[in-house]
Amino acid sequence: GLIVVVSTFNVGATLVVLVREKMRDVGVLAALGMRPAPLRRVFLLGGLYLGALGTALGVSLGAALSWLFTRFELLRFDAEVAQIYFLSSVPFRVRGGDLLAVSFFSLGVTLLACLMAARRAARLDPAAALRYE
Repeated sequence: GLIVVVSTFNVGATLVVLVREKMRDVGVLAALGMRPAPLRRVFLLGGLYLGALGTALGVSLGAALSWLFTRFELLRFDAEVAQIYFLSSVPFRVRGGDLLAVSFFSLGVTLLACLMAARRAARLDPAAALRYE
């Protein structure tokens, strides 16, 4: 869970930087009459897209590596250790419920992290955004 939280806030930080870099563009859109709700939605959907893509790739890669490690017993114990633990290799069992829980948790935390950047973009004053650009 902590790894997911840290990586998700990386997505949120990327969106905050994107808002800062696109401040002029956001200011122009706001000056042309774009309401805060659609502007907030653009940044929120962009962040959710990044989060969903990262979650899908992470879950897929993790499940594939778990299968490989279990199938070919890539993480093996020495004979002395195997006698103590009654295992010759470490099994990686991936359950569908665990994958769903990690996926939903990841997307939920991504949504919370993206809300910060989306709210910041929606509250941007057009005059302030265009003043120094």
